Amino acid sequence: MKKLIYGSILVICALISFTLLVLYYTQDFSEEMTFISSLNTKEVNYSYSGDSINDVHFKIGEINLDNKGYFDSVYEFPTIVWCASLKNEEYLNSNPLYVYYSGENYFDIYNRGIRSITIKVGENRKFYLFADYSPGYSTKYSLSNLQENVQVISLYKIEKKENNPFGDAYYSYDYTSCSQLALDNKPVKVIPFLH
Repeated sequence: MKKLIYGSILVICALISFTLLVLYYTQDFSEEMTFISSLNTKEVNYSYSGDSINDVHFKIGEINLDNKGYFDSVYEFPTIVWCASLKNEEYLNSNPLYVYYSGENYFDIYNRGIRSITIKVGENRKFYLFADYSPGYSTKYSLSNLQENVQVISLYKIEKKENNPFGDAYYSYDYTSCSQLALDNKPVKVIPFLH
């Protein structure tokens, strides 16, 4: 008789757990990612040192998150990298650079190591996507040089390799150059740089 009671309790607990998991993973949660249609120098923030640009900072899009489900939902920010193509078919940044996120309460989510955020039931949150570029000491660019040479900015979303509950669901990309990334992947968005 004891085994029957323990078995019944175990089956009931398993059914409740299964039902909660189904409700959690099928709840109404929406993610809407939008990107700018074009970029010009008026939308780019930059700082100078003499005639050369120290760094360039620009907004490239938004993510809107809406949780209409029954439970709080953990959202993992996707890994997005970018490359800027020049007129001479080279790249401004030879290595892909990360896009980072900014929200109402966070200045710089991605660079602070925050890879996920909890969206409460009934909550709607908006986050902005930004890109940064610093030419470095050996490379000197003026604003007019960038205006004349940058053609497009290509954004690549690094796909989730596996959903691991014990670690990051997104792994770093395996590409060391923009040219290799462009050969093997299709960009999620190509943003023309208007002159």
